[in-house]
Amino acid sequence: MNIWIVTTGSSDVQLQSDESWHDWYDRSSVKRNCENLPFKPTQILEDSDEPYRVAPRVLGKVYESQGEEVWQYLEFPLLRQFTTQLQSKRITKIYLLVTDQTEKFNEEREDRRCPYWQDTCELQPIFKRYFEEQEEFHNVELIPIYLSPEINKPGLDDWDHVLEIVRTAFSEEIKLEPDTVYVSHQAGTPAISSAVQFMSLARFGERVKFLVSNEYEKKPLPPIESSQYLKGIKFEQAKALLKNHDYAGVKLLINDYLNSETKILLDVAIQWNFAKFDEFVKTLLQHPDGNLVKKINDRTLQKNWWWTAYEEGYLAVVRLQQKNTVEAMFHSFRAVEGLIREWAVWKYKAQIRNSNPNQPRTLYFHKENINMSPELNYWFERFSNKTYSNVGLFGEPLFELLKASHSPGKWHNNSDIKTVAKITKEERNSTFHQLLGLEELELFAAWNTKNPKDWEKRVLSCLNFISGQSFDLSIECPLKEASLMFQVHKELEKVIAPNNLP
Repeated sequence: MNIWIVTTGSSDVQLQSDESWHDWYDRSSVKRNCENLPFKPTQILEDSDEPYRVAPRVLGKVYESQGEEVWQYLEFPLLRQFTTQLQSKRITKIYLLVTDQTEKFNEEREDRRCPYWQDTCELQPIFKRYFEEQEEFHNVELIPIYLSPEINKPGLDDWDHVLEIVRTAFSEEIKLEPDTVYVSHQAGTPAISSAVQFMSLARFGERVKFLVSNEYEKKPLPPIESSQYLKGIKFEQAKALLKNHDYAGVKLLINDYLNSETKILLDVAIQWNFAKFDEFVKTLLQHPDGNLVKKINDRTLQKNWWWTAYEEGYLAVVRLQQKNTVEAMFHSFRAVEGLIREWAVWKYKAQIRNSNPNQPRTLYFHKENINMSPELNYWFERFSNKTYSNVGLFGEPLFELLKASHSPGKWHNNSDIKTVAKITKEERNSTFHQLLGLEELELFAAWNTKNPKDWEKRVLSCLNFISGQSFDLSIECPLKEASLMFQVHKELEKVIAPNNLP
């Protein structure tokens, strides 16, 4: 079963000649019913062989008054091309979209420029007769769909409102699930044409074929498969998702259109979004770009034990961009606390092990094979479990180990790490022990900052202090530049959103 959706406009029904127009228009009550306005046929190019155009509502009224006499002068330049194309397509239903703005333009009709006069609803009897006289279509059911804006709503040139009108019309009038949907959308306002294209694709997907014509050369063009339209729409949607770092959404939309290299990038981006940084790197190393792989290898060398914390920090920035402040708090604090844990393993490798079988993921510091400074010895005595003679590396003991391992001057001269150890740690505990949301200002206050820029720089400063690295704090979005994921994101933009700036 195949159907045809037809938009209609002022160019669909034309006149071969204007020689009898004044007699038709002045007869009976036609002119009076048209507010006595001086409607007359016009040509796009005067003194040419082109047919004449006249306001559709007026032409419909003239045909209603003098049907047979008018019929012999009518031309259907677009419809004739399309019906020729569809003669062997076994169309079972034709959905004819006609406009009727009677309710909206109830008081403006004394102006012949009023959109009311361009409505095509009065042409419906002409369309009905046209299809009845076509051998291939005379038994095809013709179903009119009226596009009628309400009096206090925008008209048919408003893109957003027309999309809603067409969406409602399609939902209420087209109940079938046909094999192929032919759509001729060239007639009508640009807003109607666009809405019909969009809703046809949204409703019927790859079953749609668009009919297009070169009206002036009087020559139909091959139907356009919906795949190219769908691809363009999906990529536009994917751009917005990519900008919001919704990589899973991008994959769902356009994965079938991507090459293997881009699919790898999309897969690793999804892993990164779940903070699966080891899998992120493992998969990324399969990418054929040697330069990209070298960057990954160089960053993830064993000596660079700190690299995952910078990914976690940038993930916090992304969550804030997504307005997810709770996760922004979680990932930013986790980046710092997690990096202290990685630092402890790196610095005190011989003293740290998983010594509690009931808590296999908890690391413990043991006072073995080490000459401890007075500060470190004080730390151990303060936090150690007297029964097991060890210190669990989480929470306050972890932060205090970092403090005890640095010279007093270095620690006290860094306001960023001091703030996190004294303020952020407590705010984090408070936040994650209550079932409440978190305002942006509360997030910034927890880090003793006032805005996103200062918050991000404080997070990066802490990571630099712990790792001993020197990623630039003075640039815009510094955590982005410190992240491997940003390189991946830029590569995805080249393919999916080449005109978007980072």
